[in-house]
Amino acid sequence: VAHWLVTYAGADFMATIAEHLEKAGATSEAVKQYEQAAHYARSRGALDEARWMQAHARELADKKSGSGLLSSAALKEN
Repeated sequence: VAHWLVTYAGADFMATIAEHLEKAGATSEAVKQYEQAAHYARSRGALDEARWMQAHARELADKKSGSGLLSSAALKEN
């Protein structure tokens, strides 16, 4: 479904496509799609949505690379 959406859906569906890619395990593609969706959302003035999508893209990229940063709470526990 995600790949069909990438090919045939318009820009309004970028976040939906990213979600489908994420659920399908296509993390690298999902990260790119979330970043594109964030850019599109910013261009439309949807700043809160754009921030969330950009943060989620970073989170997915960190998980994929295994370089997720420890939270300050986790650091305090150690």
